[in-house]
Amino acid sequence: MASENYNDLARAFFKRNRIPDSFEGEKITIGITATALTFSNAINRLRIQADGVNTGVIYVGDSTVLYDGTGAMAKLEPGQIFETGYDGEGSSIYIVASEAGQIVYQWAGYVA
Repeated sequence: MASENYNDLARAFFKRNRIPDSFEGEKITIGITATALTFSNAINRLRIQADGVNTGVIYVGDSTVLYDGTGAMAKLEPGQIFETGYDGEGSSIYIVASEAGQIVYQWAGYVA
């Protein structure tokens, strides 16, 4: 499966939703240590995609999420997408992989 970049993720988001007032995205390489997602602007929508060429699984959760899926609220196989509303309040969102060198595309936007 060919990997999508964040511009493709943004286009997919726009097809289903209103155009955001602001958005940002990045490609992240992660491993077996949980990584907090960070944002430069206020957001209320978040989309994460596991690269289609990954060989491991991506887990999404809070600061307690582990590489074996313990504490995960979502599990992403290669190519799968996790999308949610998120206002940046409360707990940060973390991602972790079942093995080193996995790629994730993060897209975040604010829709008024």
